Amino acid sequence: ETIQGLGTKKTNVTLIEGDALKKVKSSNEQIFTATLKGNQITLTGWRFGDAYLTAYTKEGGMQRIKVTVEKSRISLTPNSLTFNGIKEQTVTMDSTVDEDTVESVIFTYAKAKSKQNVLSARYDGKEIIFTPKKAGTAEATVTAYGGGTKKIKLTVQAATLTLSPNELKLGGKRQKVKVTSDREGDTIHRVKIDDETVVTATFKGNTILVTPVGTGGTDIHVTSREGGLAALHVKVSDTKIKLAVNKNKGKIDQPGSTA
Repeated sequence: ETIQGLGTKKTNVTLIEGDALKKVKSSNEQIFTATLKGNQITLTGWRFGDAYLTAYTKEGGMQRIKVTVEKSRISLTPNSLTFNGIKEQTVTMDSTVDEDTVESVIFTYAKAKSKQNVLSARYDGKEIIFTPKKAGTAEATVTAYGGGTKKIKLTVQAATLTLSPNELKLGGKRQKVKVTSDREGDTIHRVKIDDETVVTATFKGNTILVTPVGTGGTDIHVTSREGGLAALHVKVSDTKIKLAVNKNKGKIDQPGSTA
């Protein structure tokens, strides 16, 4: 006899035909227990492994069989997921044990240093809901209470950013750059400037305010919260750049800052 899954009950086990049963006994109740009601034997698995069931009849007969408690076998539908945005997706677990449910979901990453919060998961019964957090890849190991395990590959694709304009030629005035993402709700996460002696930048929402502070050329790199990357080249040619004077300290303040 085989029992799949811990805590699983198997009923209507027949050892001896015809004779009335007196009692049943498990050789190791840490692996499985056996109960008797009338002539119906019920086995319950508690630990993976092998043990023996012995049945005794009222007429003095006896029979012994091997009982194996094994892990449930599970499958996941779908068996891989690709996220193109921040929308959640659901995976359904199927098991060879009807009452089996999800016990845990553990994420692993290709690189040890990549323990990033790419996704999160919550689960109820046989359903797992995955929520993307940032661009990247991960593998999730799903374990059922019946002991079955299955892995699923998860990919969160980076957003695509468009900058308008995608190139700047500045005189002495500030100029705004609009950032558009193909992901709903995506916003600017970081703005990095190669040479801050040429321009500085601040941002709010999806708008960057570029302020010239010197002459020359530099690149501005933009990262969004959905992993999107974009860059634009800035050239400042006007040497007559207005600088604000801090009267209290007697110093020149360069307007704008890098976020």
